[in-house]
Order: sequence, then structure tokens, then C-alpha cells
Amino acid sequence: MEYDKEVFKFHNQARTDPKSLIPDLRDMVTRFDGKHYSRPGKKARLRTSEGAPAVNELIEFLQIQNPLPPLEWEEELRNASRDHVLDTGPSGTKGHVGTDESTSI
Repeated sequence: MEYDKEVFKFHNQARTDPKSLIPDLRDMVTRFDGKHYSRPGKKARLRTSEGAPAVNELIEFLQIQNPLPPLEWEEELRNASRDHVLDTGPSGTKGHVGTDESTSI
């Protein structure tokens, strides 16, 4: 599966069943040592800004969320997003305006 579709599928899981993410997040909390996170199967640890408290805050948030309907995949939106990344990425430009000053509005 393409990475963008994997992200989309995960996003819809979070929308339609927010509590389903909690077990993995609880497991994630156990891998923190202060602000350093040990990733399974990786030697190098990641230094985070907030550490486990941010993950715990997310867990609390997800526990009280009601499910939302899923979003629908739109190939045209995917293509426009990809084109925008290919345009702005190499120049380091950020935001919604293209290098030629084009916008989606």
C-alpha cells in the first residue's frame, strides 16, 4: 500500500474508533526515559520535547472522544497535494502558496 493511503487509513481509524489507538499509546509510554524514547528494534533513541506526559495527554483525550464518520479518499486531492510537495519541498518553502504564487483558493 502506498504511504499516503496508509496514513489516510490510520487517520480514518482514529476518527471512527479513537479508543483503538490507546493500547499502542500505553505501550509507547513505557518506552520513555525522561524525554528519550526507545523505538522497538532501533538502537538510537529519539529525544522528544515533552516525553511521556504528551502521550498520556493524548490517551486522556482519546478516552473521551466520540467516533466520527470516515473520510472518503479523493485521488484529485492526493495529486494536488503531491504536486504541491514536489513544488515547494526542494525550495524549503512552507505554507499553502506555490513557488509560482499559486494557491488553492
